[in-house]
Amino acid sequence: MRPAEHCWYKGKAAMRIKLIAPTEKKVSDDFTATTPGALLLELAPSAGTRKYNWENKNTIAISPQELAIIEYNRLAGKETKLFHDPNMKGEKQGQVTKSLYVKLTESNGFAFTLSVKANGKTNNVSIVLSQEEYFLFRELTLAAIPYLYAWT
Repeated sequence: MRPAEHCWYKGKAAMRIKLIAPTEKKVSDDFTATTPGALLLELAPSAGTRKYNWENKNTIAISPQELAIIEYNRLAGKETKLFHDPNMKGEKQGQVTKSLYVKLTESNGFAFTLSVKANGKTNNVSIVLSQEEYFLFRELTLAAIPYLYAWT
């Protein structure tokens, strides 16, 4: 059974999470290497009342270790900043960068801001989850970690 995705809809943006399954590669007759999966986080800006521009969404694949960092920082009262360069160590390094910021707001909600820089332009999309909504995000993502490591 494939895990379902989940969405949060707000006035200015929507956030969707999906799981990317781990992959296996047969290295020899006796050994198979597993690459962990990831949580795909998508933020789409509002395109009007109850409409979202999923064609202009920002996406980032968050590793199981990064999911743990987000929760650890939340428990410590710290902001989380994740930086990704999809082309790291390649010819196109630095052409596209992604930064995810997760922080507690003054209203005790949790703000997610995903910034994507590409072709000299920066696209920021932000959403604030209430404490109750963040609780569900936390429960879903922590429960997903064993699956992302292929331990289930």
